[in-house]
Amino acid sequence: HPLPRIFTLIPKLLKATHLSDPKVFHTIASQFTIQPQSTQPVQIDGETYTITKDDFLTITTEKRTIFY
Repeated sequence: HPLPRIFTLIPKLLKATHLSDPKVFHTIASQFTIQPQSTQPVQIDGETYTITKDDFLTITTEKRTIFY
């Protein structure tokens, strides 16, 4: 079961060294798409949704400008 393995990353996450762990995939992109292998709950901006294996979830980054 993958859940116990994820707990081993918590100390690395707290020290900000988790990106060097082989279990972590990290990339930078302006857009990405997820298609789950089975029905999965997802949270987006605090809202919970359910996506099925036939759904595609595309996430894009927002460009924000902060004015002072």
